[in-house]
Formats: sequence, C-alpha cells, structure tokens
Amino acid sequence: MSKATDIYNAIEILVVGSLSGYKQLPNPYELEANNELYLSKGLAIATGPGENTERFLNCSRTYRRAYIISLVNLVTANEHSVDDFQTIEKSLLDDVENIIAAFESDHTLGGEAIKAIGLTDTGLGFLEGDRAKYLAVEIGVEVEYSVTL
Repeated sequence: MSKATDIYNAIEILVVGSLSGYKQLPNPYELEANNELYLSKGLAIATGPGENTERFLNCSRTYRRAYIISLVNLVTANEHSVDDFQTIEKSLLDDVENIIAAFESDHTLGGEAIKAIGLTDTGLGFLEGDRAKYLAVEIGVEVEYSVTL
C-alpha cells in the first residue's frame, strides 16, 4: 500500500471512531448519487489534490494532500417545526466539532502523518436537487506526510 492509502485508512479510523450512527457513502465524490439508505446519516471521505512540498527529511520527501470529509443527514423535521430543524442542524454541527477535536487530539494520525489538521468546512447546506431533504457539510483536512526515497 502507498502512504496516501495508509493516511486515508488512518483518517477513516479517526472519523468513524468520533461519530455514531453514520453509514459510509459508496460515492464520496458525488454525494447526490448515493442511495437514500446511505444518505439518511452518511459519511464520506474523498481524496483531494496533493503536492510535493519539495522538502526532504531524513532521506524522505514530504508531501501534502487534501482530504474532504462529508457528512449528510436526512431532515426529518416538517417545514413548520423550527425546534426539530434546529435539533438536526445542531447535531450536525456537533459532529463537525467532534471530527475537528479528533484531529486536534491525534494530529499525526497514529504516527502516519507529520501533521493533519482540519482547515475548513463549507457550512451547512442542502444537497443539490433534494430541496430541504438532506443537510450536508464538507470538512477540508490537510495532511502532510513523508515518503521514504
């Protein structure tokens, strides 16, 4: 396996361990394409762009890669229930915070990375084409790791 695969696996362990009740989505690159059974409370990890940092450490080169963690929740509140909608919204925000806290507590991903940090999130929004049905957020994580030459 490659180092990028090892990093992916470490992220998966970290994220799945910090959440409960989520099913992993088969297609992390097009969330809307996933089956409704997965989308009710789904999670996905997509591999983003990477770059050679052109730094060398102890006969290793360092590489930086982005990963995108997506969370999707079915909105079960009816259109007139502010409290129910806010409960779903706050639960999703709590899940985002749990993932960020997990990266902060294990920023080396169990020794696989030099540094892994949650940098951004998209904020909460509805999936395209499913007006007010699925609430989603994407968390951008940047990982720097070394590869032995």
